[in-house]
Amino acid sequence: MGSRAAGGIFRIDNRRSGDHALSGVTNGVGNAGYFEINNLTSDSAGVRVFTNGTAAGVYGESSGNGRAYGLYGVANGECITDFSGLRTICPIGLYGTASFGPGVYGHGSDVGPGVQAYSENGHAFVGLGPTEIPGFSDMRFYVANTGKAYAERSYFTPRSFSSGRNAMATLIPPGDTGIGPGDLLVVSGAGAFVASSNTNMTTVVGVAAANPAFVAGNPLDDDGNSTSTNEIALATSGIVTIKVNDENGQIAPGDLLVSSSERVHAMKAPDDPASGTIVAKALETFGGPESGSIKAIVMLR
Repeated sequence: MGSRAAGGIFRIDNRRSGDHALSGVTNGVGNAGYFEINNLTSDSAGVRVFTNGTAAGVYGESSGNGRAYGLYGVANGECITDFSGLRTICPIGLYGTASFGPGVYGHGSDVGPGVQAYSENGHAFVGLGPTEIPGFSDMRFYVANTGKAYAERSYFTPRSFSSGRNAMATLIPPGDTGIGPGDLLVVSGAGAFVASSNTNMTTVVGVAAANPAFVAGNPLDDDGNSTSTNEIALATSGIVTIKVNDENGQIAPGDLLVSSSERVHAMKAPDDPASGTIVAKALETFGGPESGSIKAIVMLR
């Protein structure tokens, strides 16, 4: 065998033949077929299949029980820089490419998933494409084992986006100390986000939220992890827990809420509240005494 010769060629020229060009069967616990590349500088595939027809290049099917795989790929190597020094290439357990259809297709006919992925480094699924993210020269999208999804750019959906949480918030730097979830915030004359401190303030901007459904302005690192330090989520719409008191009487569902004289607390609005003072509408009853928290829907006006 020459240095550029094929180790083996298997071919069937009969177009009507339904036989396999290469078939491997084992009744033991080993592999029916095993292919290995020992050249560390090679970026070739252990198995490469090309088809001009309508059939799959590689087709795997499993009818066994337990841990039986139709197709199974493993890559144990490390990422390296290619010969140009400009691109990082990493080993791939299973790789598929297509000009029109899907590169890799999975179908689950019963309770199993069509495609299942798990990664030891935390990225179960990675979508590739041109990007400028350092360290991930081709990464555009990934889903982590924890369920977190990261997209480099905009996310579009023709349908509803659902979340088990409620509020819509913006990440902001607090301009005051001791700010926490449920606190009523206002904007100061210097443009800082600070605690409310007086009744019927027209500078109310929202409520500090603990677990909003959506957070804008959240800085992320290359792995999609938040790099925020002391920023807080300011809810400007949606349902939140807000701190209240009975300074202007008992609060009932549907009552409008404004700032009270107690720091970061809201109270029932007067009969004719001034424009710009309303921060929310109560969804629960609060009768005191003193202070507490209720659910409310943020609606600045």
